[in-house]
Amino acid sequence: MLAATNGWRQSDPLQNLNHLFHFHVARLLGIRENELSFLLEHIESCDVTNPMAIWQADSLIERYSKNFDLELGSILSKLIRDSALTPFDPTLLRFSPNGLRMPALSVPLLPVARTLNELTIASSIPGLDALLQQPDFQVLNAFWGVPKLTAVWCEPDQLRQVLNLVADNMCLAPSNVRLATEITNGGTPWINLGEVSPSGKVNHWFSPTLQRRYSACPVYCARRRLTLAVERLLPPNVKAEIEGALRHRFSIQQVLADGEALERFITTSESMAISASGILRSMSGLDHADRKNERLEVIHADSLQHSSHRYRNDEEAVIKFVHSILYKGVELGSSDIMFQEFPQQLRVRYKVDGDWFDQEGDFPGHIAKQVISRIKVISGLEIQYVRLPQDGTFPIKIGDQRYDFRVNTSYQAQGEQAVLRLQRDERSVKSLADLGMPPHYVSAIKDLMEGDHGLLILCGPTGSGKTTTIYSILRSVDAVKNNVLTAESPIEVFLENISQTQVDDDGPYSFAMWTRGILRQAPDVVMMGEIRDEESVEALMRLSSSGHRAISTLHTNSACEVPNRLFLFRAQPFMVADSLKLAISQRLVKKLCPRCAIEEPLPTEELLVRLGIKPEWLAGANSVRRGRKCDFCRKTGVSGRKAIFEALIVDDEVKIAIQERAPALHLQRILERRGEKSLFEKAVREAAEGVISLEEACKFREVASTVSNG
Repeated sequence: MLAATNGWRQSDPLQNLNHLFHFHVARLLGIRENELSFLLEHIESCDVTNPMAIWQADSLIERYSKNFDLELGSILSKLIRDSALTPFDPTLLRFSPNGLRMPALSVPLLPVARTLNELTIASSIPGLDALLQQPDFQVLNAFWGVPKLTAVWCEPDQLRQVLNLVADNMCLAPSNVRLATEITNGGTPWINLGEVSPSGKVNHWFSPTLQRRYSACPVYCARRRLTLAVERLLPPNVKAEIEGALRHRFSIQQVLADGEALERFITTSESMAISASGILRSMSGLDHADRKNERLEVIHADSLQHSSHRYRNDEEAVIKFVHSILYKGVELGSSDIMFQEFPQQLRVRYKVDGDWFDQEGDFPGHIAKQVISRIKVISGLEIQYVRLPQDGTFPIKIGDQRYDFRVNTSYQAQGEQAVLRLQRDERSVKSLADLGMPPHYVSAIKDLMEGDHGLLILCGPTGSGKTTTIYSILRSVDAVKNNVLTAESPIEVFLENISQTQVDDDGPYSFAMWTRGILRQAPDVVMMGEIRDEESVEALMRLSSSGHRAISTLHTNSACEVPNRLFLFRAQPFMVADSLKLAISQRLVKKLCPRCAIEEPLPTEELLVRLGIKPEWLAGANSVRRGRKCDFCRKTGVSGRKAIFEALIVDDEVKIAIQERAPALHLQRILERRGEKSLFEKAVREAAEGVISLEEACKFREVASTVSNG
């Protein structure tokens, strides 16, 4: 290494690294000592209190290129070729808005992945990994508080793009963690693939088909270098095989990643490669779809990724298009997929976490009839019935997994519409604890299901997750020792050893008709999908008070309103008091996106009071969080949902109140004396813990006011 000049003086060990970096680059570039003035100017101009200004300027290598009038691309290619480095594209990262800790040096060292004991740094300094193994650079371990540092190389322009994104959330202070283990810098870098978004440009050179075949994901592809993320380093023969399979000559570098994140990355890459628009552009005419009813639609992701060629006929293109939409719906975790015909376009929509969003791309309106006809064919529906609603089902297979869809077609003013509901299977049914139900509620349900009689009512608006909870309860029942019967409209999940009946209030077999003959089937546990009329209520009362356990749902705003709602169906107070053992109200709240959630100050106490929030509900919280909206959450600021529950457990006090036709407010006061919290309070406490936004929690003020006015 070139000797430092006498003009360089710094006492801070961290700042002393500046000249080591610069002279390292000078040695790599072949710069003589009498030509170092432009590098020294770069060091002296570094402001340790605001290093971002110099980080946004030209890097050392770019300054060298301009100073000596050399082509930058050639310099970078030579450095990559001559240096043992692992290139990485940091623009693929989805950075969290939480503060990034970076040392105030003249060159940016960007943390891109971290575990408890290891940190991976991205820098435009070639050979940084070798420098980190020198004793002088162990000061960086102390700065970040980790015993192991590894490095990846990134292009200066890409590094500046990322720095622009994180400039407002940067921390220049060192960590207060004291190192207690031996420092072991260097080695193969680790990347958190959960924070990396697949790139269509990079996937172009290393296709999803190759990713799946070799269990490797591309995180950089340029300048004859391809960096692959792998769970375990590839054997030399496999590495050579990949290099031979590529369309262009690339030298492969590797970084390590977790297996689960690797699988998610590959699945997302496969989904991105499926071009629904490209499939439709390959169509040439308007032929009718084949009316043959295929029993099982088998979807191969790799076959959907090649949409540039022309298909033998339009029917094949329509099949591929429908398959691509179904595949993406499954990959997104959609509950519903909608195809809407309009005069000028076919609109395709997905419902994820309770919200609808459109499929990207322009789909001409004249192909809508072919697409909806294809859906009818595989669902066993009649193509010629356009204006009449029809219901059907069809299965698909993706890999080794089977998925079932329930289909409804109807006619709107603009044209036909098909709505597909992805039906879950029994494996997707979670336990009550996994749903987030409090333990004492779970115990109350268990006591009821193991007892000799009683009625359990779940209440809440449509889409609040009542059916999901019911299936969790039914799955917890021993269906071998008990005869479990259900009446559902429609059946959402088929459960083993349970007799499930589909009823239709508009058809010949309704809930009321089902209840008339239920006692002759010797049931132990009965589940009726919904209470809709007096006859259903009377049957449930009779069942639950005569040695049977019954479950049903009711549309009320809170659990305390259940008894009064049953009274409206002419149920006698003494029958309700004797039968009803438990009423549970639930709602689904939207969780904040983990990638873009940011903290903001708590509202003033005056505003909290105006919102109906008691300050003690936010006790211990110094801030609340909200979603800043990013690509990961599709610009919504939320990702995933969580259930919150409120329960009315009927004991002697509640039973007496029900017999006296006590209003919902009186029952609510009984719950408050027991220490039970309202849905609104529980939602606010979720906001205090940073799970949901305060705005989301305030949606439950109406629930609280409804009970108060009850």
